[in-house]
Amino acid sequence: MRVYKCPQCGFARATEDELAECPSCRSPLLVKIIDVEKIEKLVSTYFTHTDLKIENSALIFKIEPFIHDFETIKYTFEKEGYYPFLRKKEGQQYLILLEKIKQGPPNIMWNVLLFVATVASTLFAGYILSYTPAMEGQMDNIWVGAVSFSAAIMFILGAHELGHKYASHRNGVDATWPYFIPMPFFFMGTMGAVIKSRSPMPNNNSMIQLGASGPLCGFLAAIPFFIIGIKLSYAVPAVGPVPEEGIIYFGESLLTRFLTEWAVSVPEGYDLFLHPLAIAAWFALLVTSVNLIPIGQLDGGHIARALLGERYHRIISHGLIVLMVVMGFPYYNPFFVWEGWLIWGFISYFLVMRVGSGGAMNELEPINGVSKGLAAAALLVFVLTIIPIPLSLTP
Repeated sequence: MRVYKCPQCGFARATEDELAECPSCRSPLLVKIIDVEKIEKLVSTYFTHTDLKIENSALIFKIEPFIHDFETIKYTFEKEGYYPFLRKKEGQQYLILLEKIKQGPPNIMWNVLLFVATVASTLFAGYILSYTPAMEGQMDNIWVGAVSFSAAIMFILGAHELGHKYASHRNGVDATWPYFIPMPFFFMGTMGAVIKSRSPMPNNNSMIQLGASGPLCGFLAAIPFFIIGIKLSYAVPAVGPVPEEGIIYFGESLLTRFLTEWAVSVPEGYDLFLHPLAIAAWFALLVTSVNLIPIGQLDGGHIARALLGERYHRIISHGLIVLMVVMGFPYYNPFFVWEGWLIWGFISYFLVMRVGSGGAMNELEPINGVSKGLAAAALLVFVLTIIPIPLSLTP
């Protein structure tokens, strides 16, 4: 069986016939020869199947309920160069075989270079954030504030990504080391960090564990830094800004409000001028809450896909994107909350949703109690850390 694909227009067809060019755009075709007889024989070892369909190099078998251990099935098919995906639609079970693309080892130098660049950009951001406290005599050395900001934000973001890395290793998922994202002209100095999964997640339980591990680790790492930063902050009169000078107000979540009221007492008529350490933890908690929004490839998206399935996850994702756009549209809108949600809505649609969440290999495996507990903990963290209006700037 030959599988043809056109790199220009996306035309794809599986056929025994030879095609010289794309029938749609006349471009040269990419061709892959599949030994269907060999694959059907392998499938018959573990499944009773009744039908085979080939779509875009994916082999789709209708199968009957099976008794074999999925880990054995996974190992056997991966050895033959395929990832096995198990799905159920309208009561019918399917086995979908996708080609396992050979990948070379990741270039660790990119991780190192981005880490160094992010340390530099967060040091610069920390220096800027420490300038006012140092000038007002609230900080002995401006570089203490700069270093503490950079160290805190790198540690918390690193804890978040290493949580994902550990869960990936524990579940047999090939994942890279963290890629930090430097943003030298953004007042936080970074837009966070990511890791890349280089192989599919085995089942729904592993998908929940991978999705929840990062936010939970980052959440726990951020709390002590926020408490220390709040205790190092100082009160200033709550008066309007000097003409032509704006003041940034950091929004409060349920968690940051509780911790602030517990750690310090702010006199009436005063605001708290945050120490850079508190700002670093505040930003990390904001990143945690945004990551837990159940959309696409976000951490919350992985959890929602595992719990709800593909159809309901897609419905919720699109519904939340619409909600963010409505909350962020500032004109003649009684539901307006913050302009930034409009930006996040577009980012979610054009970047996050376009990638989608392909789901775990075995979506037929039931979700265990540990995974349900992790999902509940992630939901609690989301509720505690979400900030309706993260930033506001006085005119």
